[in-house]
Amino acid sequence: MAESAPATLEDYPNVVDEFYWPFLRALGNLVIAFAQAEAALRDMVSEHLGGDELAAVGVLKAQNAKEQVTELVSASGSDMEEFERDELLTTLDKFWADKERRNRLIHDDWYPLFDRDDPGVGLRGITNSKVPKLTWNEPKVETVWLLAEKFADYNIVMSKRSWWMRRTRLGPEG
Repeated sequence: MAESAPATLEDYPNVVDEFYWPFLRALGNLVIAFAQAEAALRDMVSEHLGGDELAAVGVLKAQNAKEQVTELVSASGSDMEEFERDELLTTLDKFWADKERRNRLIHDDWYPLFDRDDPGVGLRGITNSKVPKLTWNEPKVETVWLLAEKFADYNIVMSKRSWWMRRTRLGPEG
């Protein structure tokens, strides 16, 4: 089978209706920034567990993942200054809150809002909690961009911690 020339953006038209188009770049950035932050979190948890990535995945899939990760960071010995530990714990707390906001954007039903002077989009979802609740939201492009930027920042904080722990565990050459 012969290889074809590289595709251009024009070869891939938008598959969603026009009223969603303003969100496309913001959501694309959110998806990638979140995936990178989530990978950095997994890497950091792995380092807290002596480099055991499979154990880290087990922690992160647990119902009480946030609590387990918080405990791992809180139990860090003298390898971290108190202000560093506090910053990391604050970052983790914000990460989990923003992860829920991201989940609403990714998993809820999107629909157009035509019944107003300024049409927009709405989201309808059901929480994944012990007592599920119906949720409604009217996202703005700017808030999606800001959320993507937050995940990029979380990635940096957690990646730095992972790097430092790995260097400490394996030495400068590891």
